[in-house]
Amino acid sequence: MPDPITYREGAECDMPAGLEHVQPALEMMRRYLEARGFPAEEWAGLQLATAEALNNAIKHGCAGHPGAMVLLRWTWRDDGVAMQIRDPGQFEPPPGWDELPEDPLAEGGRGGFLISNYFDSASHTNSERGHTLELFKAFAISPQPANTVGVEEELAMMTQDLSDSYESLAALFQIGSLLATSKTFDDFLDHVLQRLRVLLAGDLVYARIRSPDGAWTSNLEGELPDDWALPDALTAHETAVWEARKFSSLGGTDRLPAADPLRHWEAALMVGPIGFQGVPIGLIAAARRSGAAFTAGQTNLLRTVADFVGVAYTTAELHRQREEQLREHREIEIAAQIQQSLLPTSFPESTPWEVHGFCHSARTVGGDFFDVITAPDGQVVILVADSMGKGVPAAMFASLLRATARACIERTTDPGNLLTELNRLLAPDLTTMGMFITAVVVALQPDGHTLDIANAGHPALLTFQPSQAKALEIESNGDVPLGVLPDTRYRSTRTTLIERDVACMVTDGTFELVDRHGDMLGFPGLATRLPGWWTADLSTFTATCLTQLSLIEEGQPSDDRTLVAFRAKAT
Repeated sequence: MPDPITYREGAECDMPAGLEHVQPALEMMRRYLEARGFPAEEWAGLQLATAEALNNAIKHGCAGHPGAMVLLRWTWRDDGVAMQIRDPGQFEPPPGWDELPEDPLAEGGRGGFLISNYFDSASHTNSERGHTLELFKAFAISPQPANTVGVEEELAMMTQDLSDSYESLAALFQIGSLLATSKTFDDFLDHVLQRLRVLLAGDLVYARIRSPDGAWTSNLEGELPDDWALPDALTAHETAVWEARKFSSLGGTDRLPAADPLRHWEAALMVGPIGFQGVPIGLIAAARRSGAAFTAGQTNLLRTVADFVGVAYTTAELHRQREEQLREHREIEIAAQIQQSLLPTSFPESTPWEVHGFCHSARTVGGDFFDVITAPDGQVVILVADSMGKGVPAAMFASLLRATARACIERTTDPGNLLTELNRLLAPDLTTMGMFITAVVVALQPDGHTLDIANAGHPALLTFQPSQAKALEIESNGDVPLGVLPDTRYRSTRTTLIERDVACMVTDGTFELVDRHGDMLGFPGLATRLPGWWTADLSTFTATCLTQLSLIEEGQPSDDRTLVAFRAKAT
């Protein structure tokens, strides 16, 4: 931090509280500093930050004070430029005053960021006289005595610079308005290049934008000679500018290597990077085949325009990403609604069997699925499946499996035949996608105690009596998952349940979960806990199972969870 500022030399001015007085005051300060050797290339940044401070003093500090004046003092010491701006108001910078607002294009909120980002120190003082903002910017170059030689030439140059500054400032205001009115980034860039070509009196201006995949696109304004074209790839000189992230100005392209395509343009050339907050975006360039080389002021103008383009591109890209995310979110919502609509909302009541279950996705949509179908012959067919993976692709195959299974049940209710037919129909699509589905089918017979089971690489069924300490596996022929071998013939296994037996069909998400100590529940662990979770009826039992599993694995589930329980109704 610099020493406290003492104003013993320099200059000052009193300004009426009107924004139209800001530019003349800044021009006075510029003439004073340049007369003492202030580097011209540093003026653009100092001007922008000081203008923001003066605008704030006029718009906010002078509000409610008729006839108020703003005091501007400045001096260039051996260690840098110091300034003092005083208005009749009171101001305490709020939290985040020096941070870039979420919307960089908003009309307000950027002043604090621009001021604090440019100056090395900025302090606020409130007193009876009003609010004082003290600013300091360090420079390694010391001031020199004012040049008293060549006054007429200097005045002529100042007049020309003032004219150029007003023209450039008007152009920047126009470019700022284009940010809000252009429908697309390309439309904005075309208008900017058109205006820039006029300001720089250039024969060609162009911008190259680098897409996320590394490809370059070019926008040009100007007429190219018949024997010359802008290469698709970066030239050697453009590559050097891109890698160095610095502006380059050449009096003539004859200084470039003979192999560089830009050399054939035979023109004065400016090339500089486009970026935003340190992120490289592209390049902007201007070429002029006749006349003098580009001045430092014109280079500063191109640098400022490059900053505008960087902001516009970033804003457009964020807007595109936001729209894409909203579209994807909406698509996932639709997929989730479709998937939920396919799950059973009621279970058979006019059969000897009682069935109930749940399917809980780890994401908005998942790959787990189950269905309960009452066949025309009185059998109750239960299908539980788990598509490899999560999200929309897995949900699509789960939905396809449900539709196909319901169509096949019209021809067969035998679980083995049903899985064989499902595998034959779905295997080509599953193979193309590199996916597979594990599934188990149970056909509950009308006698109330017999069931047929067929398994395609799925976890076994568990059965228990409420008084048991551990559930037992029901053996079945465990063949490969659907989609692995298209010609697989699945086989059914018949078994029986006695009165009060409760059977459970599950997916791996019910036991491949880890508690807060890092221990996995596992299939044996689930078998041990199921009898202890038993309640008076199936509906509350399945709800209890879901709650207990959520308590074991705290937070977001790592996988989809499905459990379907059934038992014979009491006689």
